[in-house]
Amino acid sequence: FEMGLSEADWEQLQQAYSASLARAKGHSKYQNWDLAIAEYSQAFAIRPIEVEAAFGLASAYEQRWRENKAETDKREAIKFAQICLRQDPRHEGALQLMSRLGRTANPARNKRKRWLLAMGAIILALFVGKNLLRTSSPQKSSPPPPGPASRPASPSAVSASTLSLPLQFVEHDQLRFQSFASSLAVYDSAYSYKLRAYLPVEGMELSALKLKIELLDEQASVLYSEVFDALASHQPVARAGDLLAIGYDHYQKGVLPIAGARLGVHSMQQAPAPAAYQPAAPLQLKWERPPPANIALTAGMRLDQLSSSRFTAQSFHKIVLEITNQGQANLQRLKLRLDWKDERGEVLQSKSLYVVSTSTPPLLAGQRRTAGGTYSLDKQQAAAFRQLEVVVEEVVF
Repeated sequence: FEMGLSEADWEQLQQAYSASLARAKGHSKYQNWDLAIAEYSQAFAIRPIEVEAAFGLASAYEQRWRENKAETDKREAIKFAQICLRQDPRHEGALQLMSRLGRTANPARNKRKRWLLAMGAIILALFVGKNLLRTSSPQKSSPPPPGPASRPASPSAVSASTLSLPLQFVEHDQLRFQSFASSLAVYDSAYSYKLRAYLPVEGMELSALKLKIELLDEQASVLYSEVFDALASHQPVARAGDLLAIGYDHYQKGVLPIAGARLGVHSMQQAPAPAAYQPAAPLQLKWERPPPANIALTAGMRLDQLSSSRFTAQSFHKIVLEITNQGQANLQRLKLRLDWKDERGEVLQSKSLYVVSTSTPPLLAGQRRTAGGTYSLDKQQAAAFRQLEVVVEEVVF
């Protein structure tokens, strides 16, 4: 247990919170829910008492649930809306979300509603039948009223033409990229570009890395460019031997004559790698449900650091995990749950951690990936905390 979070550390946490919140809002604007959830989760981990990140998570999970109907997303949406209401009982957005999802989340009420509808239908049928028997001549039935005009489909619902896009890497004397996917989806009035790649870190340590992506026409002229964080300063340092997972998504209205893409290094913060690293402490994973036969994961704790702050009553737990795919399947999604427990095994708080998501390349068989973050605990939680349990909550291959 380390006492005394420095002023520089505190300032860095606040900057990381603001940056994650800004990125989450941008991803939400373009309906990139996986990316939005990942960024809102990081912001919420740093400042869980702020309702903005919690409600952002609730909204993003709700929207992803509406797209894929995964019950876990619906439960997460309700959970974070409830967290909002604990902080602000009059939070209008959270109340509306609970109302929307609560109507389908109460089996007893739905059962009663179905019973009332059935009884109403029987009574209506008896009433109509009785009146028909009294009628001496058949009545012409009037045509049914016209239904509401169909709503135009949202851009995300419109079918797109998707093609693989050639990707060129700008040569760098220290970094060698490995492309996994570069694709362009063209809609009627918009386009989206997706990049997934791996970056082996060799002979150095990386604490920050910004990349520049350029979308090109057939003459290699730049139509669009953007600098993005492949490794942000608040993320775990990439050691020599690590494999960085790079994900980039861009959605924009309008159609451009895009024929290729180019990726290069914009800036990086590096340091020489030591001769050797201390091995990560072995960590036993728990499973929410029995794993499939072809799935095998091993885990280690690379960093486990609990610090108190001179500026607030909170403590901050900095964690870096190593997750290795020892199975035969490539993992498309891997979601963990971190449970902070007291000496009796009671859960003090829980946080979600995505190791692999649709916004990153898959974790291939034999690969290792790091994941983690900085998580806040209040004074009572920090005093009662005794063990961290890591649970595999969701795995998709």
